[in-house]
Amino acid sequence: MRAQLESGEVPSEIHEVSVFIGTSIYLYKGSWQENTLHGEGKLKHPNGIIEEGTYQYGRRHGLFKITTPFGVVIDCHYDEGKVHGLYKATHHPEGIVIEKTYCQGILHGQYKKTQSRAGVIRETIESTYIDGKRQGCATITRKDGTVITFHYKDDKVHGEWKKVDRKSTRLNS
Repeated sequence: MRAQLESGEVPSEIHEVSVFIGTSIYLYKGSWQENTLHGEGKLKHPNGIIEEGTYQYGRRHGLFKITTPFGVVIDCHYDEGKVHGLYKATHHPEGIVIEKTYCQGILHGQYKKTQSRAGVIRETIESTYIDGKRQGCATITRKDGTVITFHYKDDKVHGEWKKVDRKSTRLNS
């Protein structure tokens, strides 16, 4: 992300400034190097999203915390501008937590979405991604103990699915 101050000056030290990135104006407080976000910083987007973390030559690099105006908080890691490793999004008002794993910006690994209310888990969805596509077994577990199991192949449901109650009684034919 190359940045320029509204005045046209090149930023050189840590202070809060309005900067142009692309065609939008952002509010940035943090370190600079060669007219580029570099080092620890906090960037406020025009839509109210705030990201805090480390930039390396204008790209996100390292741990980041991203907060939206809608109550979603994302904790993730970037490697040279791409999400890499565990990505966790928590939406407090709705009780939703999404955890997924990335490899160089591509979903790769476990995916889990949990929805709860008043500390009680209502539903959990789990699956696996390989190179950005859902693969293998996926499950939906509901508060009442019902479990739905199905399989994915190349991001498409593949084969039969099964729904059982908490007593392992099959509920579909």
